[in-house]
Amino acid sequence: LVHSANLSDDPDIKNVMKKFVKENLKNDSYIIDSNCKELCKPGGFTTFTNIFLIPLILSADLSIKNICCGTILGASCLSNGIKYYPQFNPERQNRWIRFYNHIGINMFSPISGCSELITAKIVTENSLSDKVLFCESNKGKPCYKCTKCLRKILELKIYGFKHDFNSFNEDFIKNFLME
Repeated sequence: LVHSANLSDDPDIKNVMKKFVKENLKNDSYIIDSNCKELCKPGGFTTFTNIFLIPLILSADLSIKNICCGTILGASCLSNGIKYYPQFNPERQNRWIRFYNHIGINMFSPISGCSELITAKIVTENSLSDKVLFCESNKGKPCYKCTKCLRKILELKIYGFKHDFNSFNEDFIKNFLME
């Protein structure tokens, strides 16, 4: 089951994930478009609760046994992005992961041992730089107004992604870097 937000009515944007999954996953898969990211405050901020609610509801009907997510090493093992959190210790794991495991659904991330720089390398080496959806503020395209856009584009640039930084507000970049 691949869970995605309904980012746009534009077929080129909306079908990026569907096309990639169809071309690259050999096993049965389902892609669920939902608006759960719009239901949270602040909008677009995702949590285990709202991302995995739909797979939980559908798990019996579709015989889902595994839920794959894209949580990287920092998100897996850092509490609030600062302090180490023993995510791989079964007794200390995130309570939602423990809940799903308890009811027989395996939640895992194949990139949980990778840093953002490693995932940026994987993305660029597989020519996916223009397909990765990392900012959800502009219907799946970078907004060029947030620190996540700046960080992700800098990470991709290290591995050869060509980007003109004039799309960012110069004052925003200066303020962010001086903080």
